[in-house]
Amino acid sequence: MILTKIELARLQIEKAISLFIDEKDYVCSLTLAGAAEEMLGNMLRTQGKDNVLADLHPWFKDKYKSEISFSDLAKGANVIRDELKHGHENPDPAHGVEISKPIAAQMLMRALVNYTRVAGSPTESMIHAKQWLDSHYKEIFGEWTET
Repeated sequence: MILTKIELARLQIEKAISLFIDEKDYVCSLTLAGAAEEMLGNMLRTQGKDNVLADLHPWFKDKYKSEISFSDLAKGANVIRDELKHGHENPDPAHGVEISKPIAAQMLMRALVNYTRVAGSPTESMIHAKQWLDSHYKEIFGEWTET
């Protein structure tokens, strides 16, 4: 079976949605959404388009009165995704990795935005997921405090 990269990303995101909403499996949801988000971000870069993190960079700098570079913002935003994928930053088997509903939701939202930018429109499943995430926003992100 040969699948295009956009088909692969769609499958990863749609499974990540199911894992997040239906199974509450935030580890696997974050891992799949993160893989799709990164692959789609690379596609956008080759097309000369911005990924969602590029849009968030000026917002972050303004909101937090920070001069953080895009590279440092991306590194921080991707630290858990990359640890789940590679584990080379902290290879100790006893090292703990923080996984939470808001962290997984944030990665899923990033994947949804990047997918729409590459594909031109989201799938029905993605539209429903976005609506679900919007309607549960306070529940998902309520544990995060303003910092």
